[in-house]
Amino acid sequence: MAVQFDIPEGAVNSDAPVTPEGLAEAESIIGMPLPPSFRQWLLKFGDVKYVDGVVNLRFNQLLPQDEEHAITSIARGARALQNAQWPVDDRFIVFGSDGMDMLFALYRPAKVGDECPVVGVSFEGYVLMASSFEAFVNTYFNYELWRSGGGDDLLDFDDAPGVEREAELLAKYDPKMEPGTICNMYERAQPIETIEGLVADRLS
Repeated sequence: MAVQFDIPEGAVNSDAPVTPEGLAEAESIIGMPLPPSFRQWLLKFGDVKYVDGVVNLRFNQLLPQDEEHAITSIARGARALQNAQWPVDDRFIVFGSDGMDMLFALYRPAKVGDECPVVGVSFEGYVLMASSFEAFVNTYFNYELWRSGGGDDLLDFDDAPGVEREAELLAKYDPKMEPGTICNMYERAQPIETIEGLVADRLS
C-alpha cells in the first residue's frame, strides 16, 4: 500500500533536502535500511525544521553537521544520547522529540513487516506511540493541529474532547492502537519489555 502523509500542503518546512546518497550513508551508520514510510518522508520533505501548527515536535537531522551535533542526528543520535545518560541504545533510531522530555524513536527489535513501531522515550520509561512512522505522523500531527485551535487545556488525558479526537484519528490511521497515548504519553510510561509485549499483542 502506498504511503500517505495526511497533513496540510505546505505545512512542512525543511532546512535541506535528503538525497539517496545521504540515506545510504545514514543506513550504513545505523546498520539497517530505514523503514519505507520513514525513507519516503525523508526523501519527500528532507531535514524538517518544523511543521506549521505542530509545536510539540522537533525533528533531528539525518546526518550530523559535526561531532557536536551528533546527539540531534538520526544516524548517530542514539549512541550520543546514551552517552548523555538517556535510556536509549542501538535498538532505537531517534528521529525527534516533543521539545521537552520525550524522545520519539523507531524501535528496531519490534519490526512489523518492513516497518518499525514508534516509541516515546523518557526517563520514566517507554510509550508505544504508533504502529509505524506513517501512522505516527498522521495521528500525532493531526491531533496537535486540532489541539492548537482549541487551547492547551485539551492536552490532559482526562479532558473528554481530547480523548475523543485522538480516538477518531486512531480509528482512521492506526486502529490497533488504544486512545490515550498522545493525550497522556508521560503518564503511560512502561518498561521496554511491556512495550514489546504490546507490539506482539496488538500489531503482529
